[in-house]
Amino acid sequence: MVQQFSLKRTGTGSVKDVARDFEQDKALKACPGSLTLFVALNPKQFDDLQRGKPVLPDPYSGRFGLRSSQEVAVKRGYEFTNWHPAGVSDHAPPVHPKQFMIMKLLLTAQGYMTLMEENVLVKGDGSNPCREGYFRWWGPLVQSRSALVNGKEELLFKICESYDMYE
Repeated sequence: MVQQFSLKRTGTGSVKDVARDFEQDKALKACPGSLTLFVALNPKQFDDLQRGKPVLPDPYSGRFGLRSSQEVAVKRGYEFTNWHPAGVSDHAPPVHPKQFMIMKLLLTAQGYMTLMEENVLVKGDGSNPCREGYFRWWGPLVQSRSALVNGKEELLFKICESYDMYE
């Protein structure tokens, strides 16, 4: 089960969780023809995002798994966050799936093309480049990115202020 929330910053810099309907997200209405993908962030990654820092992927793969399904995004995040080259240990994994925050990433058509050309965004899951709904994001994630296109600044992608908690 997935619970939906929104983040609102107060004057003190703290974060207040407020229930929100994703369909009302203004960013989605502002960018018709955009692609919506999900990424599951562990608690440290989520904290970095909220502090405006670049969010680093897991150290072993160096990438994020962007998915068209929230549940698959959490599964990918959980498996990669808790994986270690030495294998599975006898103790419980350090991060439980319920601790992940499911972030909605809005990718514009210009952003898709730009990030594919830069090899930041790669379609597929490694074994099958045509696998629907699977993308790899190489390197750190930031809240949003714009670029100058034909003399006009255009949004490439944005991580929406809404997020989900996996239950």
